[in-house]
Amino acid sequence: ESLSFSAPPEVRAVLARVGRSEDVALSPDRSRLALVAFSVNRIFVFEVALAREGGIPAIRLTRCAVLESDAFRQPHGCAFLDDDHLLVCNRGANVELIRIPPFDATENVFRVRPIATIRGLGYLRAAVRTPGSVAAYGIGNHTFRALVCNDHWHFVSEHHVAVAPEPAIVNRGIRLQAGLTIPDGINFSPDHKWIAISNHVHGQVLLFDNTPKLGPRSSPSVVLEGIVCPHGLAFDGRGDLYVADSASPYLHVFEQPAGGWQGRVKASRIVRVMDNDMFYAGRYAAREGGIKGLCVDTVAEVLISTHRLAPVEFRDLRQLRERPGDDDPAQLDDLRRLRDADIARRKSTTLTRVWNLPSRLREDAARVRPYLRNRLRRALPKYETLRLRVRNSRSRESLVGREGPVISMTSHSARIPIAYLAIEAIGRGTLKPKRLVLWLSDRESPDRLPDSLRRLEERGLEIRFTSDLGPHTKYYPYVEQTDAFAEPLVTADDDVLYGRSWLEHLFTAYQADPEVIHGYRVRRMRFNPYHFEPYVDWPPAESTEAGCLNFVTAVEGVIFPPAFLKALKTYGTGFRTACPTSDDIWLNYVAHREGFKVAQVKSEWPVYTLVPGTQVDCLFVHNVVRGGNQIQLAQTYAREDLRAFFSAQEETNGQPDQPA
Repeated sequence: ESLSFSAPPEVRAVLARVGRSEDVALSPDRSRLALVAFSVNRIFVFEVALAREGGIPAIRLTRCAVLESDAFRQPHGCAFLDDDHLLVCNRGANVELIRIPPFDATENVFRVRPIATIRGLGYLRAAVRTPGSVAAYGIGNHTFRALVCNDHWHFVSEHHVAVAPEPAIVNRGIRLQAGLTIPDGINFSPDHKWIAISNHVHGQVLLFDNTPKLGPRSSPSVVLEGIVCPHGLAFDGRGDLYVADSASPYLHVFEQPAGGWQGRVKASRIVRVMDNDMFYAGRYAAREGGIKGLCVDTVAEVLISTHRLAPVEFRDLRQLRERPGDDDPAQLDDLRRLRDADIARRKSTTLTRVWNLPSRLREDAARVRPYLRNRLRRALPKYETLRLRVRNSRSRESLVGREGPVISMTSHSARIPIAYLAIEAIGRGTLKPKRLVLWLSDRESPDRLPDSLRRLEERGLEIRFTSDLGPHTKYYPYVEQTDAFAEPLVTADDDVLYGRSWLEHLFTAYQADPEVIHGYRVRRMRFNPYHFEPYVDWPPAESTEAGCLNFVTAVEGVIFPPAFLKALKTYGTGFRTACPTSDDIWLNYVAHREGFKVAQVKSEWPVYTLVPGTQVDCLFVHNVVRGGNQIQLAQTYAREDLRAFFSAQEETNGQPDQPA
């Protein structure tokens, strides 16, 4: 259904690095296509050619400029002013005016600096806050009228931006506010008569008459209904509106009535733009998974969209106009229900904010207590690490004993200098492991290991070198190199300062039920009839009962029985393609396939201190915050696994499984 396009290998390689793409914009001369890469804080500008050849769109991407800047902080929306100037909305900072550098035949990465800024940071000086999307059109003399959606403060601000003779911005204040709750997309109709705004929380698109009388208290003239979570918006040359639904696999098409827009309007057609496998693989939160950015080339009649798993896609507008709707009403109703539940669950001051002085002062005052609490949380780990540093320099006590299980863990180059802290914490425990093995990449030089690890080696730590398998390095080399599994294996992380009874409680749980995998942190998997529910919405287990719907996470320690290790070895390195950055998914997958249940050590998750400075760019950010787990779950589990899980969930009605 999406159109193929031609591009040289180097351009396709750049596309593969885009990651989570949000907005997309086409330059006025149709020669440049800008993609906003939220996760990697970059803007990708492609040289593009769009035409119709024999009635079929022909699309060519020829070159790409990758724009980097310290000013890009969670870039979310963009709009071309002219062919060389781009407004970029940064959710975490300002709206920046960027001049796009000329394409270079040899260089495709450019460091750019904003030439003008709409301030989004600061207490009372900010003109915008959490800016997420922008639309603009020319008003003469190289000046443009821009409207900015301030997502989490629920208002639209107006700004006049001059690009010549000198860049300059005049902030005109709030233009729209009443009735907006997370305005997540904005666009003007081709004749600039209408302003369309995605009202994300309510599943509506609001149309406002673009008149001089428009103000903060203005009500919409038209309400377009039935979307789950509207995001990007695009008008075609006829004035019809296309709406990207970020929380469903559909595109909503609203055809402009013959008498013009008026009243409340349902979609003329709801068109599926991806299959369920792709949608649910990208659905890492209840309001995610669908397409995000939209723009239209009215000359070649091509619709351009973005998605997490397809950074840019092209569709033939003529075919879309002729195509009947093919939506699943039951699926849409279920997605709307889950949207509402997610909003209710996450409801906080965000949904009740108002952009006025009292609300802004309250918001700033509310930050004081969390700020002080975070300062205290940072101070305690520093005290703990100081004690472990002293222990490492002075202690001669052995790290290992005769009674405990084997512990296997890994570290990588950035953390090797501080890996000794987690190992020291394990070594001071009430139960010592029989062996404690630290696996390092064979790219590391044994001669350059820090003295802190050398001292631990003298006290019983085994340092081994192996191929770098990412997080799977913590267990796989041990499993691969072991022939007879006589003892259980415990996996540990290098960024956790474990408590003194940590290993003892794990081993006690194993001894009480040696056929079960035990861990400190266990989630309850959740499913819909199509796929996994978002990983971030899986609730913590609330009991110590073993179950097939339990999903153990390795962050605070897991103990695996010998029989499981023997079975795990037969699966080899299938994780390399299925879930390369998630050992949790692979281990739980093997447990499911081999019939091993999972149990939580205690009824509640413990809270252990993290090593300071290790959480800036960790796997948690990639797998959970940015949705990597959702993709890897889809790549690992087969359809029959999902059917088995869903049946088990239906039988237990979401309750803990009965004891075996």
